[in-house]
Amino acid sequence: MKSALTTKQTSLNAEKTRLKALSAELDQDRLYLDQTSQYAVDAFNRKVGQVNNLNDRMQFSVNDFNKDVDAFNTELERVGTPIH
Repeated sequence: MKSALTTKQTSLNAEKTRLKALSAELDQDRLYLDQTSQYAVDAFNRKVGQVNNLNDRMQFSVNDFNKDVDAFNTELERVGTPIH
């Protein structure tokens, strides 16, 4: 179970890095957005939607990971902490 948690944590960290990069890109795009161009505004709004969707998926994954951690900790309490 611990290796599954490690795998999930690695995946979450990668997604977090991706989300930070996309958010930074969005902040940069916002600075130079041509608000007189409907095409540019629509493209920007699509990117905002992508970032929001990624954030929602990330939040779901974090919640799922936390449930798994809670289950792992409950099992450790039940059987005791293994000694390596």
